[in-house]
Amino acid sequence: MGFGGLMVPGYFILQAAFLFRWKDGWRKAAAAPLFPMGLIVVYVFYASVIHGSNIAPIVFVFAAPVAFLYLAVLGFWRRSAQRS
Repeated sequence: MGFGGLMVPGYFILQAAFLFRWKDGWRKAAAAPLFPMGLIVVYVFYASVIHGSNIAPIVFVFAAPVAFLYLAVLGFWRRSAQRS
């Protein structure tokens, strides 16, 4: 599991931190993963609760690292832009 397993909670931490700390266009860029991840959460809830699927959360486990990497790259990009 290793580093990939840390990306799921890491996504939530980065998402919250960036939305509360950043302003203007950076905040909009940090909010970009909220819509697709929100749709995934709704799907997982629907599949798990309504249809009783116990494997539905795997969709979120596969999507969260992508969102985490997007936010991590955005954070590095912002930091390098501020240094210039």
